[in-house]
Amino acid sequence: MEIKRFNLLICFVAFGAAISATVIYYLIGVKTGLSAVYLPMEWLAWVLRQVSMNSSIGNIAAWGIYIGICIFPSLLILKKVYGYKKQPQLDKADSTKVPSYQSVNYPICLTDVILLVLSLYLFFMLYCFINPGILSKLAPEMTGGDASDVLAVMKNVLAGLVYSLIIGYFVLKLAGSFQSTNIWKQTERILIFCTMTYVAFVCFALPLNFFQQYENAMALESGIWVTLMNFFLDLLPMACFVGIMESGVVLIHSLKENKYDQEAVAAAHLMAQRSRRTVSVSVLCSIIQNILQLIFWKQIMHANFFLNIPFLPLILAFAGLLIAEYLKESSLLYDDNQMII
Repeated sequence: MEIKRFNLLICFVAFGAAISATVIYYLIGVKTGLSAVYLPMEWLAWVLRQVSMNSSIGNIAAWGIYIGICIFPSLLILKKVYGYKKQPQLDKADSTKVPSYQSVNYPICLTDVILLVLSLYLFFMLYCFINPGILSKLAPEMTGGDASDVLAVMKNVLAGLVYSLIIGYFVLKLAGSFQSTNIWKQTERILIFCTMTYVAFVCFALPLNFFQQYENAMALESGIWVTLMNFFLDLLPMACFVGIMESGVVLIHSLKENKYDQEAVAAAHLMAQRSRRTVSVSVLCSIIQNILQLIFWKQIMHANFFLNIPFLPLILAFAGLLIAEYLKESSLLYDDNQMII
């Protein structure tokens, strides 16, 4: 992928995530990122309830949609099993014969187990969302506080397990699809996907947190400037980390094209330089945030003194330098061999 297209795609993802966070906060009324976790399940349960209460035919349709969604992961397993057992078997003695289809035992893998667990769990999870009274019965006894907060936490737990199963399935599926023959292209695609996911998460979660803190500061009429500064100080190291991932995409693309070219060496140096810069920016932003909390401690609701030590950019800085030195020596050896030939 060209770097201009990659940057345009990242900008589109960031803008879309920020717009989604704004719409969810101000138009839908979701005030925290945890509430946004179970929002898709909440909408789906509301639609099924409305269809079910419409008429008897709607009730049957709602049950059909509910069962169809729940058994969909199991259908993926059945599709894989059917395709595996119907693999063509070639006759090694006579290659001119038409391949015969012979039944073969399907080896069960971990991804199939995850799909089966997901399918069974969806029956329970969606039923709890469709019938909130079930959650009220399962909720622990409260001595004080708001019961809606307990239900929100329970919905987060239920939805979080679904996300963990889905993400775990795709991660294991991706890890099992690696092949040495096409490793550079696969690595480039994975790095692009990880960058898009990271940008979407940051540009969605960070504005939600900022909107909530800004609204609290406006209500108290104090700490507004501190909230704005903290937002930019949180955003700056994350933007620098996206720059590291962009240089990683450039490095992988250069290695895919020609591993002995000087462009790969320059890309490795660029990744090391951006990693060092990210380490410095992260530490300085943490120190500035602590100083701001100390100066404006009367205007803020809570203080959180910390020092962010970005170990991953630090490791990437050393890795970039090592890769650059290795590629530089390999390029010199390659040029010497070409001159001898």
